Amino acid sequence: PVFNERAVLPELWRRLTEALAGLRQGYEVVFVDDGSSDGSTEYLTELARQESAIRVIVLSRNFGMEVAMSAGIDSAAGDHVVLMHADLQDPPELIPEMLAALRDTDADVVYTRRIGSEESRLKRFLATVFYRMMERVSRVPYQGQAGDFKLMTRRVVDGLGQMGERRRFLRGMVAWAGFHQVPIDYHRGRRTSGRGASYGALLRLAFEALASFSDVPLHI
Repeated sequence: PVFNERAVLPELWRRLTEALAGLRQGYEVVFVDDGSSDGSTEYLTELARQESAIRVIVLSRNFGMEVAMSAGIDSAAGDHVVLMHADLQDPPELIPEMLAALRDTDADVVYTRRIGSEESRLKRFLATVFYRMMERVSRVPYQGQAGDFKLMTRRVVDGLGQMGERRRFLRGMVAWAGFHQVPIDYHRGRRTSGRGASYGALLRLAFEALASFSDVPLHI
């Protein structure tokens, strides 16, 4: 998913191609432009003309991260699908390690857990509160501070495609889907450009997660 990330896109593509250069099988990179207004759309469209491995999906307006990620997953054609953000807080260099972990453990999902972060103290504190709350009240397997950065096999992707939720919390949906899931711990970097989700948007997402994967709000 891409939303006003024009400044970081050249570096993202450079690091992606270096990280994926050792793969013997082919790959594609699906960019989903979520209503950008900073030239990201034009840059990606031109890049796709030059690079056959790139596909670009342009949404008609800004629908939000969860919808953009869902559009990318639905469009991905590979036997394995990596979901990651475009802001380089999720390091592309980790993808080969994720593929190796998938092979070594015969897993269907390799998800990443943040063991450190360069984000603000307030954001780290709020994230810790959210994950602890989800651990106590949710009805899905607890995966620690697992974000959206993950590798999935085709049968997991197909399973997500059969879930008809309109208002989505993807990391919870992947955990709920089951299958064999293993973690990789990593240090989450600082956003290098662009503006992340506002605290209001993150709070709405937290409420969405609690309402979707816990019956506590209903009891209240």
